[in-house]
Amino acid sequence: MKNRCLARVAGIFLLGMSLLAAGGCGFKNAPVPPASVVPQPIEDLRYTINDKGMQLTWSYPVKSIKGTVLEEVSSFELYRAEIPLEEFCGNCPVPFAEPISLDGGSSLDGKTRRKATYDSAMLRSGHKYFFKVRSRTSWWADSNDSNIVTFVWFEPAAAPANVTAQPADSQVTLSWQPAVPAAGSAADMGLNYQVLRSIGGKDYVKIGEPQKGTSYVDRQVTNGQKYFYTVQTLTTYKKELAEGGVSKEVAVTPI
Repeated sequence: MKNRCLARVAGIFLLGMSLLAAGGCGFKNAPVPPASVVPQPIEDLRYTINDKGMQLTWSYPVKSIKGTVLEEVSSFELYRAEIPLEEFCGNCPVPFAEPISLDGGSSLDGKTRRKATYDSAMLRSGHKYFFKVRSRTSWWADSNDSNIVTFVWFEPAAAPANVTAQPADSQVTLSWQPAVPAAGSAADMGLNYQVLRSIGGKDYVKIGEPQKGTSYVDRQVTNGQKYFYTVQTLTTYKKELAEGGVSKEVAVTPI
C-alpha cells in the first residue's frame, strides 16, 4: 500500500514537471507594453558633415503611438552600420551593429521640443555609413525604427573659395573658384559642387543637381527678395558622393 502511494505521488510529480517543461512559466511571448507608453517613431533623423566628422540630430518624441502626451524619454538606442565601398551591396540587408545607448530626458524644454545630438569622429575613409535610432520610455517600451540616414565618408575636400553672386532680372548667377581635393585622394576621385539656397540665412536647401562646373544660374527667384547662397564640395568615387567643405554664404537680391 505504501509503495503504491509513493508511486502515485512520483507519477503526479513527473506529470507536473512535464507540464512545466512544455508550457514554461505560462508566458509564451514577451509582455506587450500598452500603446499609451510606446513612443511614436522618430521621423527627422538628420546628419551634417564637418571638419571633425559628422553630427546626427533628431527631435525627442512627444506623443505615444496612441496619441497620448509623452513627457520624457528614458533613453535612445542608436544603430550604426559601416560597410567598405568595395563590399557594399545595394540589395542586401544593412548589417547594423548592436545599438549604442544614449541618455534621454524631458521631451520639452519649456514649450520647445528638445533636440538630441550625437557626434562621431570615428569614421573610416572609403566606407558607407548607415544610422537609425529608437526611443524608449522604459526597458520594455521602445519605438519602431526611425528613418535611416546614409552617407559615404572620405576626408572632406576643401570648400569652394571666392563665391560671388550677380543679380539680374529674375535670376542670380553664381560663380566660384575650384576646390582642392583632400590630401591623399585617389587619382580616380573627382570633385562636384552642390549649390544651396536660403531665404532667411538658415535652413539651406539644395537647388539643382551636383555639377562639375564652377558656375550656376538660379532662375527660380523673385525680384526684390533677398537670397543667401552657399556652395558645397562633393568628392565623387564609384558613383558615390561624399560631402566636403561648405563655402561662406553670399547674399543677393535680384532686380
